[in-house]
Amino acid sequence: MAEDAYESLIRRTYQVFESGDSDLLGVVMAEDVVWHEPGRSSLAGHYKGPEAISPR
Repeated sequence: MAEDAYESLIRRTYQVFESGDSDLLGVVMAEDVVWHEPGRSSLAGHYKGPEAISPR
C-alpha cells in the first residue's frame, strides 16, 4: 500500500470515529484492535474490539 493510501486510511478512520458512525467504524478497524487510553480518569484503560472503542 502506498504511503498516500495509508494516510488516507488513517484520516478516514479519524473522520469515522469523530462522526460516531459505529457501523462504519467496525469496517475500518480490525476485529482485534486494542485502544490504550492512558491516565487515571474513568476513561483510562484498555479497550478491545471495535464495539468497545466505538463512540457512545
